[in-house]
This record gives sequence, structure tokens and C-alpha cells, in this order.
Amino acid sequence: MDNRGEVREFLMSRRAKVTPEQARLTAVQDLLDRGAVGVVGDLSDVEQTRDVADQVNRVGPVVTSGGYWHHQHREKAHHSAYDQGLQNELVDHLAHVTAEHLT
Repeated sequence: MDNRGEVREFLMSRRAKVTPEQARLTAVQDLLDRGAVGVVGDLSDVEQTRDVADQVNRVGPVVTSGGYWHHQHREKAHHSAYDQGLQNELVDHLAHVTAEHLT
């Protein structure tokens, strides 16, 4: 039994309900606006993420503490998220522990 048409219709109906936010298009657009021209596909790939981080860092400092969503309400990040010294210390510690460096 060939049900490709039925499967295609089902997938298209689901895809039509996905918002740009759910597809992370706004996050990708933010990166592109900051100069990350290499954003293609899934951002979870380590090499690609490193490439994007390098491109964004060349443009200038990136605000990664813009808050988060909790129960459909935007919450402000903890004040320590804005402490550049603490953030640098955390990144250095993670680099030491994982042996992965962004620069």
C-alpha cells in the first residue's frame, strides 16, 4: 500500500502550524543580523556553533543573557548573567573541564 500522499498531506498540515519562533527562525535571524553569515541548518552541530560564535564575536560582544521564557512569559535573567567577569570565568572553567575552546 502506497500512502506517500497521505503522509505528505499530514506533514504539510503540521508544518503549517509551526510558528517562526518554534522553528527558531527568530534566533537564526538575530544571529544573521549580528553578522553570523554561516548559519545554515541545525545550530546544535559543534563545528557550526563554533563557527557562528567566532563570526558573532568578531562583530562585537554578544548578549546571551536576554532572559528566558517561563510558562509563556518572558522572565529577566538572573543578575549574575550580566556579570561579564563571572561569565568569562564560567566559559574558562567549561573550556578547562571539556577541553573545548571557543577561540
